[in-house]
Amino acid sequence: MIRLGIAGGSIPKRVAHAFPAEGSHLERYVAVFDAVEINSTFYRPHRPATFSRWAASVPPGFCFALKVPKHISHTLRLVQARPAFETFLAETAALGSKRCNAFSPTPGRATQAPSRLSRDMGVGLPRRWKDSSSSIG
Repeated sequence: MIRLGIAGGSIPKRVAHAFPAEGSHLERYVAVFDAVEINSTFYRPHRPATFSRWAASVPPGFCFALKVPKHISHTLRLVQARPAFETFLAETAALGSKRCNAFSPTPGRATQAPSRLSRDMGVGLPRRWKDSSSSIG
């Protein structure tokens, strides 16, 4: 299934006319899109109550795509990051089925990032990425 959303759930003024005029920002946003990219999780954790409130505010089938914390992708560089990733998953569990995926930028000099994900975090990868020695960035 392909989903459409905007990073951060922003509604630019130049297209605001395409959204309902009434309701909270999130209510207006979900009237048009079925997914949102949450970038703030890259910079700081949120309280479980925040994730619960977000999940309760959107219709069934809505998808929150969460950016993996900077500590995991840039500080640990995905090396032995599984405990930190499991903590991140626990912290975001209040989204329930509305937490559709997590994504991570990799630092510009990161090499073998896909292999690290597979080896260190137990993440399944497409065959073409396994045992890759190419840089991702």
